[in-house]
Amino acid sequence: MYKVGIVGTGRIGFLLEYDPLRIKPCTHIGGIIKNKKLKITTACDINKNRLNLFGKKFNVKNLYTNYKQMLKQEKIDILVVSTWTNSHKEITIEAAKKGIKLIVCEKPMAFTTKECKAMVAACKKYNTILVINHERRYDPMYRKVKKMLDQKIIGDVRTVIANVLTSISFKKKSFIIDKSSLLHDGTHLIDISLFLFGKPKRIRGFIPSYRKDTAYGIIEFRNGIILFLEAGGDRKYFNFELDIQGTEGRIIVGNEYLELWKRKKSPRYTGFFELEQQKFPKFPDKNQFIEEYKEVTALLDGKIKIPTSSGDDGMKTIELIEKLTKKRFLF
Repeated sequence: MYKVGIVGTGRIGFLLEYDPLRIKPCTHIGGIIKNKKLKITTACDINKNRLNLFGKKFNVKNLYTNYKQMLKQEKIDILVVSTWTNSHKEITIEAAKKGIKLIVCEKPMAFTTKECKAMVAACKKYNTILVINHERRYDPMYRKVKKMLDQKIIGDVRTVIANVLTSISFKKKSFIIDKSSLLHDGTHLIDISLFLFGKPKRIRGFIPSYRKDTAYGIIEFRNGIILFLEAGGDRKYFNFELDIQGTEGRIIVGNEYLELWKRKKSPRYTGFFELEQQKFPKFPDKNQFIEEYKEVTALLDGKIKIPTSSGDDGMKTIELIEKLTKKRFLF
């Protein structure tokens, strides 16, 4: 039995479990309580009302409003960091120094590559395993897509059209204009692209002066794949999607879509081929948060050496975001 502490009892910490429409579990605590080898023993939040609600709901009596005090007084094996991004570096490094065996840190990992490097270095120095919560890496749907791409079900991938469109506004106090929407839900889009397509070779990106909530980019991967990216805010809906186009077909995957299109003889033009939608192959009906925390216990048991979503992976995502938003074209 591994003891777990959590810093940050907000939406992704546990409140989203109350959303009646979401597939459960959909939070850190949801994945933890489904694992028989994990026990939540302590929690911390600067919001006392939210903290007390968490304590009452999950029968956690050791509650703190100061994470340093919690780390000093509590003996835990795992720390979940689900706070605001600007606190990730400080909490992660402090927890590593205190001998925490494994840290699950919420995305985005940090604001800058420099901060990420400091977090990774501290965890390596103190032998702490660092996992970043890009949970789509643990989703059987995305794993199935990756396997299908590796098997060339749609031939060789040539282009990808990827977008994440949200209601977030650059006018919000917490919004960082220089990173646009990429540092919010966009971090998931960048990370899953790296997971599916590998290492980038060339990167071009910009934020237009007249639309500061949106970032555009073109990423050329080392295997020749070209990805066209849009991360936009101020929309009246949410959309997360990758349209993966190969030499023999197409896969569309995202929060709203899961489609497979394959090359067939055209019923309209002699000698031509077109795409026809096919039934998408079956994949395991498993929950990504349950799978993530299964891996957490396997890492601590020594059955797995490297996390599916490691600190190095999280750092590569932030590094790519920095490169995409380094130049701003004013027009």
